[in-house]
Amino acid sequence: MLERPPVLGGEDFSRYGRAGVPVFLYFLGTVAPERVVLAAKEGNTPLPSLHSPFYAPVPEPSIRTGVLTMSMAVMNLVGK
Repeated sequence: MLERPPVLGGEDFSRYGRAGVPVFLYFLGTVAPERVVLAAKEGNTPLPSLHSPFYAPVPEPSIRTGVLTMSMAVMNLVGK
């Protein structure tokens, strides 16, 4: 598991947690790894944000990984 520092997003989801409801929010990498490496180099343009018109996820591995990780989280939660 990789813990991330807090971010200043506009997500209202945290209100549930503050009200005592157990919450879980995670980030799923959806950009091609080579684009991540390129964007991390000094002087290059950062990756576009999720709500940017330039955001372009790689569909197949993103969906496969998302379904797998969410399914595993549920199975872990219910003890299967």
